[in-house]
This record gives sequence, structure tokens and C-alpha cells, in this order.
Amino acid sequence: KHSYISGTSLDQLQAVKNFDDHLRSFLLRYITQIEEECRTLTGYKFDEINNNGEISWYSTDAYSSDRTLQEKMSVISKAYSELSKSQLDYVSFYMNNHKQIPTWIMIKVINFSTFINIIQYSKKEVSHSLCQLYNLEDETGLPNVKLLIGSLHWMRRIRNSCAHNERVYCITRKSEKGARTGRIIEKYFSLLSPGYRRNKEQKIFDLIVYFKYYLPISEYKYFIQELKIMLVDLQSKIHPHAFEYVRGQIGIRNLSDLDTLLIL
Repeated sequence: KHSYISGTSLDQLQAVKNFDDHLRSFLLRYITQIEEECRTLTGYKFDEINNNGEISWYSTDAYSSDRTLQEKMSVISKAYSELSKSQLDYVSFYMNNHKQIPTWIMIKVINFSTFINIIQYSKKEVSHSLCQLYNLEDETGLPNVKLLIGSLHWMRRIRNSCAHNERVYCITRKSEKGARTGRIIEKYFSLLSPGYRRNKEQKIFDLIVYFKYYLPISEYKYFIQELKIMLVDLQSKIHPHAFEYVRGQIGIRNLSDLDTLLIL
């Protein structure tokens, strides 16, 4: 059985579909930009702290001493496997003409999830440098690695949905008891209304908050303006109850919260 809000028309269903299509390409553009920048910076820092590349990425000595040998071997093995399956010309060139693959190529080619693992298992200087650059700090001013890893994982999840043409406005990850999933209550959530702190589900709004760390101020302002235009346009085309439902699925409690987030 399908249940529709009273007064729903095909035009309104089409308006929601068009909004989601636009939202998908809109978010994907920013996620890929941030992903590329993080990969480049990680590769640079990874080599820098490993004697400027003298300790190669496929050596367990290049990773944190806090990690087990099995964890380090696992991430190296995954990176090797993904490199060997790559059809890119420059990967083939290095495979055929050199004795090793440079760190920057490995970081560029591996899957997003493997890249996040590389950050997790690397020496702490790698994750801490990214936290410092993007001002990802906890309440005591220390590098918030949990926020770094959690935000990148949520970007990865949404990016995959966008890339596979899935519906994205209602994407949600529930907080499971005892699991490291769900909303990360960082400083901006703490400054918004209490409802954001009570709701532990990750939604598109969480991504909007994370972008505030990763994007320059001018770009973030443009991002918020474009998002508001899309939402106001949708609001004018569908039933008020339907718009409230879509807004809630995105995780926005009030449209004015976007302005509040911008000026925090």
C-alpha cells in the first residue's frame, strides 16, 4: 500500500524528484572537491613524516605503532589489491617501469574507504595535521580525530549514493547502541537548538555542518545560498505538509538554522 499526503499531484511528485536530482549533483560536486584535497594533503604529510618518503607506504614502519601488525598489513594489502586492479595509464606505467608506486599515486587511486583507513592507521601526525588545517578540534582544543574520520565516512556514504543515482534527500544513518555510528555532536551542533543534540541520526544536515569545516568561508556562503534557493523553490511547488516532511528528512529543523550555521 502506498500512502500519499492529501492533495498530492504528479506535478508535486515530479518537483520532489527534480529537487533530489539537483541536490545529488550539487552535493557530489563539493564532496569530490573535498575528497581530492584531503587525499593530496594526506599523501604529502604521509611522506613528510616518513623521512620524506624514505620509509615507503607499503612498509609497516610507515604506520602508527599503536596499530597491530595485522591492521597495518590489512590496509597495505587492500591498497595493493586496488592498485593492481586499476586500469589507469599512469598506474600501469609505474607498475611496468618502476620498482615501486609513489605514495601520491597510491593515495589517489585507492577507494575512499581504504583512504580513510590509511588516515586511521597512519602515524598521528597525519590525522592531527588534517584536524589542525580544518580546525577540527574538540572542546579542549585538541585534534578531533573522531570528527575527522566520522565526517569523511559520512561524505563517502553520501557520495556513493549520489554516484549510484539513489535518492539522497532522505538518507539516514541511525545511531545503534554500542556502535560508533550516528551523529557526532561537535561545536556547531552544540550552538544550534537542543533538538539537534537530542536527535542522534545522521542526515544530510550533518554533511552541511561538516562542509563548514572543509570549505573556505566564501565557498561555504555560496553553498548555503544555493541550497536555500533550491529549498525555497521546492517549497513553492509542493504542499506545505509535504515540504515539512522533506525538510525533516534532510534533517533541517528550521530553514533559518542555515543562516544561523553560516554566521556561527
